[in-house]
Amino acid sequence: MFCKLRIFDLTRGVAGLRLPAVLMIALILSSGCTTNYPIYRSGEPFNKSLLKEEDNVQIVLKDGSKFAMTIDDVSEEEVSGTSKGVAVDVEISSIESIELKTFSGLKTSALLAVVVLAVAAAVSDSSDDLCSSGGCVPN
Repeated sequence: MFCKLRIFDLTRGVAGLRLPAVLMIALILSSGCTTNYPIYRSGEPFNKSLLKEEDNVQIVLKDGSKFAMTIDDVSEEEVSGTSKGVAVDVEISSIESIELKTFSGLKTSALLAVVVLAVAAAVSDSSDDLCSSGGCVPN
């Protein structure tokens, strides 16, 4: 008698994994992996050509506060955009640093490989448990 393992079962989740674990994996993968690249530091010349519309940046102000922002416009004097749905204009003179957030395909691929291997290991381990508890279907 051979064991047939059902990989997906709505009542048990993916290979015996519960729905929260599957949702957590999906959440991690949906966020992708980003890398932050320094674009500007206080005291250095500001090069506005390094930023363009729709860029996602992390801005740290000289008072220590920081926030994420999507760029709408850049001039020599200020950076304009949206942060959490609110329009923001920030003078360059008040900025300590700007980091450009970029999607990293390599990091995301590595993360995906780790998740796939972890799920494969869970499937392998759970198939033994299912077979020993009578959960197998004979061929």
